[in-house]
Amino acid sequence: MKKFVMMLLLMLPMVANAGGFSICVNGVDMSTGKRCDGNGIGNSGPMQFYPKGREALEVILNSRPYMASGVDQSGWSHYVGVYNGNQFPRIRNLVFNCKVSPNAQQFECVSWPR
Repeated sequence: MKKFVMMLLLMLPMVANAGGFSICVNGVDMSTGKRCDGNGIGNSGPMQFYPKGREALEVILNSRPYMASGVDQSGWSHYVGVYNGNQFPRIRNLVFNCKVSPNAQQFECVSWPR
């Protein structure tokens, strides 16, 4: 089961890219190098959200159900779930991939495109 979860987490970026949209990291479309805007990724695809730190912890603690979870060989915990919290209504009901560092000091999430 652990290997299946890790394969699923590793395959998600490939599956996402097959859908015809790009990944936005730090405001830049990774496939074109252009700035992402509020309407999606370079106006060609859906918007994604990238909570980090306390915001990511809010997402992790208020995501139900978890569709997958596991720990990789480096000790990072990974979660895939639907955010159901009330603190950020704009992202409610979005699916997020999240990870937590082995020392539980770093929290990062990325939403699946809408």
